[in-house]
Amino acid sequence: MPLSDVSLPKVRSLFETNVFGVMAVTNTFLPLLVTAQGLVVNISSMSDRLAFPFKGAYAMTKAALTSYSRTLSVELAPHGVRVLNVVTAFVATRTDNRAPPEPWPEDTLFAPMRGVAQRAGGGRRMEAAAYARNVVAEALRGRGWELGPLRFLGTRESIVLGSMSTRMWILSTFLGDGWARWVMLKMWPFWMLDASRRKKGL
Repeated sequence: MPLSDVSLPKVRSLFETNVFGVMAVTNTFLPLLVTAQGLVVNISSMSDRLAFPFKGAYAMTKAALTSYSRTLSVELAPHGVRVLNVVTAFVATRTDNRAPPEPWPEDTLFAPMRGVAQRAGGGRRMEAAAYARNVVAEALRGRGWELGPLRFLGTRESIVLGSMSTRMWILSTFLGDGWARWVMLKMWPFWMLDASRRKKGL
């Protein structure tokens, strides 16, 4: 759903699940986490740093979750609690079989692009079982040892996981926002908007 069309109740619902729900569970178990010197594992998404068109509302929640994880890692470190944020690329999960998305409004600014399929991650995806094994393996690495800002052998604060994760990391982190924006504009057929306007003589 384009951000210009998504309903605020839908956005609030997404935040309730992907952000506020995570915060509520974490805070509820915090006394046990401190006692156990435990580890919080949050599942974020590469969409927190790449502007996939028409997935903005979801991406906003994952960006909030990444920010939450980053700050939580600092605040809980003096209490011996670690935080791992798993930035997820493409994984074959049951969400691929969910109900069709909500139809776009008739008067959407993007009417000519209605029904355009996602243009990324359409190939083979990392199996969910392999993804889970990698997350668990990272979580079980333990504390390791620290030298200033560096941590050796232990569980990291953030990992990127899933198919195409390396290419997506290069685009989003190494090349930066300008290149990432350009690639997204080229990958989706936004030219259809100009073609539609020309056809209407606008």
